[in-house]
Amino acid sequence: MSIAQKIVRPAAAFIGAMADRVWCVVCAVAAAQFPVYVNLYINVLAGARAEATISYNALRLTALSFHLSPRGFVQHLLESPDRIAQASGKLHEAALLRYERYNAAYDALTTADMWHKPFALYQYFDATLHEALVFTPNIPFTLEGLFYASAGLLLALCIALGVRAGIQKLAKLT
Repeated sequence: MSIAQKIVRPAAAFIGAMADRVWCVVCAVAAAQFPVYVNLYINVLAGARAEATISYNALRLTALSFHLSPRGFVQHLLESPDRIAQASGKLHEAALLRYERYNAAYDALTTADMWHKPFALYQYFDATLHEALVFTPNIPFTLEGLFYASAGLLLALCIALGVRAGIQKLAKLT
């Protein structure tokens, strides 16, 4: 073994071990951001839901004044021969659907446990709410944050070990 190999091999092993550790920490911290993001998303959703509720209540009161349900009122407008009433019906229908969608999303996200929260977010994700969100990374000191950090750490460790095994196989082939 040459002197260069005696120096390079331990240095490469040290750098590889440090890279593994840094990778694992970065993945753990990144995964721990999920509950932070979801909580911020729920806050933005709550605001949008409150605004949609105001529109829905106005629609409901108007519908009640004609002895109709909100859906019946919208349907009546959509079936009207008047184009202006039809256009109004489309606007009211969009408001009604938005109200229902935001309520369903809020209920699903606030009642989901940490195992089902990613699926609930995936199912009810709204890009306009995401755009309104101002995300600031931080470290959550909650059980949920610990769970996601641990999951990120395990995933990173599996990837690091897989990469290391692949490199070792390549080294044996050469």
